[in-house]
Amino acid sequence: MISHRNAIANIMQIVTYESTYQSQEPELCLGVLPQSHIYSLVVVSQASIWRGDGVVVLQGFELEQTLLAIQDNRIKRLWLVPPMLVAITKAPRIVESYDLSSVSIAAVGASGISKDVMKTFGELLPHCKIIQGYGMTETTGVVCFGNVEDPMTGSCGHLYPGYEARLIDSEGKDVDSHNTPGELTLRSPSVVLGYYNDELATSEAIVDGEWLRTGDLVEIRKSQRGHEHIFVVDRVKELIKVRGLQVAPAELESHLILHPAVAEVAVVPVPDDRAGELPRAYIVRASGARTDVEALRKELSNHIEENFARHKHLDGGVEFLDSLPKTASGKMQRKTLKEKAKADAEARKQAKQKAANGMHSVHVNGVKRPEKIEIFDLSSDEEDD
Repeated sequence: MISHRNAIANIMQIVTYESTYQSQEPELCLGVLPQSHIYSLVVVSQASIWRGDGVVVLQGFELEQTLLAIQDNRIKRLWLVPPMLVAITKAPRIVESYDLSSVSIAAVGASGISKDVMKTFGELLPHCKIIQGYGMTETTGVVCFGNVEDPMTGSCGHLYPGYEARLIDSEGKDVDSHNTPGELTLRSPSVVLGYYNDELATSEAIVDGEWLRTGDLVEIRKSQRGHEHIFVVDRVKELIKVRGLQVAPAELESHLILHPAVAEVAVVPVPDDRAGELPRAYIVRASGARTDVEALRKELSNHIEENFARHKHLDGGVEFLDSLPKTASGKMQRKTLKEKAKADAEARKQAKQKAANGMHSVHVNGVKRPEKIEIFDLSSDEEDD
């Protein structure tokens, strides 16, 4: 439940923060994000207009239509989500055919992006600076955003004015040192009232009616200028536990997306009787990728094995899909993929068990059972002579 006060609070937080580094001159922004999502609704449609910025609204993201709109309207700021950024970096020839020299800032939120994707984007648009942000529907929008005056690669920037933050470790204690991960909890006038008709979920998410548990592991790191930056490590609930060791899906995804055969990727846990969980990669192949599925599967597995510790290998498998499930804003629907992985694992387990049972009825210790042949007729009551 989002109140009018929540929305106004976040708009004021955004405008106040941006006034510390952004020119007071109005800008022309790209409005390609769906306005049903809090990111677009508050940041693009409300805060930008409050500032006096213009917004060029498109019906949806189609690469060449978007690039044409940027070129023709001389758009300065791009509001994007990571899949859009990846799509741009995967099509350098198309991108280079448009004049994008007007773009000075690409602001990216909703989920993380890898250093390599940022690097490739920077090479395509060298005059454009990327800043990352972090927010939630439960905070009515943005919690923190980077700025061009104090950049740190991978940082989600500085906490917005009006927010208080605490990091909590796995034992429920406050984290009081830099570079140490903990679950981010927040207090702010922009934190929502709760979940509609669900008091239990509200009480679990908003502790003491004030502190919102985000479910995200973050670290606070200092820049060379001494400013504190927020780095999102991973979702607490998305960490994969392999034999008691933690595997961050984002780490594997960031490496897999670098492979030229990969257009999109999501890594989720698949249940395993011995290890507890194993990482599985769901991948959308890039156009032009090899058609030999088994060879490509092995190639991508090796791509991880050559660079990561044993427990991070894709022992849960690699599966190719035509598309990955996403929300309207382009955010990955991991829950759907987790459910698919779990169902697939259970189906394989049952098939394996069925095959084993069938094999056992025909074989004993790998040796085929002889057919049963009745040598004596035991049905007779007559004794042997």
